[in-house]
Amino acid sequence: MNAIDFPIDLETGIAEIDNHHRAFVALTNRILTAAPAEMPSADQALAALRRYADHHFSAEEAQMRIHGFAGMRQHVMHHERFRRELFEIVQLSLAPGSVPQVRARLRILVQDWFLDHIRTMDLALATFLNDVSAARHARLAAASASRKSGDHAQVEVLTTGDLMSQIEQRMRTKLR
Repeated sequence: MNAIDFPIDLETGIAEIDNHHRAFVALTNRILTAAPAEMPSADQALAALRRYADHHFSAEEAQMRIHGFAGMRQHVMHHERFRRELFEIVQLSLAPGSVPQVRARLRILVQDWFLDHIRTMDLALATFLNDVSAARHARLAAASASRKSGDHAQVEVLTTGDLMSQIEQRMRTKLR
């Protein structure tokens, strides 16, 4: 069976997510292209694929949660559907003689669902995350410029490190 290509137009511009997607397709291709003698390692690859999907989806969901992504509920529902489908394929792989069906279902799942999911859901998430990142960098640049110019105007920068520094500074001031 032929390997699945990962088109460049599916890159999100977020290295971690893009690396996950490419690794996922590479694992899938290992299963799709394995020779009959290599099928025991393909079974291991299928289990690894399931673990990798969980890892990737958890990472995406954490980013959505941290940054308050409005489309999170629907996005997570898509992930759950994929997890269920992949679990069914893993279960199917346990039956003797199931290799052709496993490969066919996996190809459909990855080509039709996973790549479409990236094209729609993940690219929307990436746009949101890139916008959040750009806004954060703009706030940091404004704060840095303000400090350099001696402008003591209050600039709101919402980072954990800055927040902790502010708390520590206030505590030291109160202790004096």
